[in-house]
Amino acid sequence: MLFSNFATLLVFGIGVGTASAGVQRTNGLARQEAISGLAYTACQFAMSSNPDLSDNSNVAIGDFLDATASIFFNNFPPQDFELIEVFDFDTTHNDDGTNNITAAFAVEDAPEADLTSLLNTWVGLTVNGTEANWTFAAITCQAAVVTCNLAVSSNPVSNETIADIDLPSAESNSIANQFVDAPFLIGFNPIVPDPNLEGNYNITSFIGVGDVTDKELLSFVSSWEGTTLSGQEAQWSVEVADCAGA
Repeated sequence: MLFSNFATLLVFGIGVGTASAGVQRTNGLARQEAISGLAYTACQFAMSSNPDLSDNSNVAIGDFLDATASIFFNNFPPQDFELIEVFDFDTTHNDDGTNNITAAFAVEDAPEADLTSLLNTWVGLTVNGTEANWTFAAITCQAAVVTCNLAVSSNPVSNETIADIDLPSAESNSIANQFVDAPFLIGFNPIVPDPNLEGNYNITSFIGVGDVTDKELLSFVSSWEGTTLSGQEAQWSVEVADCAGA
């Protein structure tokens, strides 16, 4: 798991592949306000590279990432957080000579439809990497995104500094254990301490998971209510899990 803190805390996990690489963009500002949403999807691309880079998955992933970064980032205004994560390259050719590449994309505070629409326009496009030219032959995307407002209590009682890291970690662990090998990203707004109960907090989480349906993800995160999530420093009892699809 990789933690990245840009005033909101974002956690993203990747499935197990032969190699992986990622790039993210921020505007460099220490933004303090809360985010309002997260657009996220995971896609499998059928790609051809010229020259053919399929004999080296590390080189292929890095070059594909270079090629797609400009066409992805240039189509969105500078947001506080944008992400491309390439986490699998299948070195075996398909019957048409293409190779399958799996990647995840996220944009903070952007409509999901804008992200999906952009990716669909890439079919038939050829983009230039450093090592090769890449042609998008086909694309299939599947992901679910939900927003959850959680009210939790900690055991042992945890201060805000611990909660700020450990509560997101507990959510991340739960998602990773349920959706094994699926790419995911969780965006967190700053936690809000309960002024009347020490060690109790409220948090809003934006959760995106690849290769699952909206129903599957919403059912799982809603089931957190009345259960305990395990962090590194504390156990987090979920008193309320008010979750809805994006």
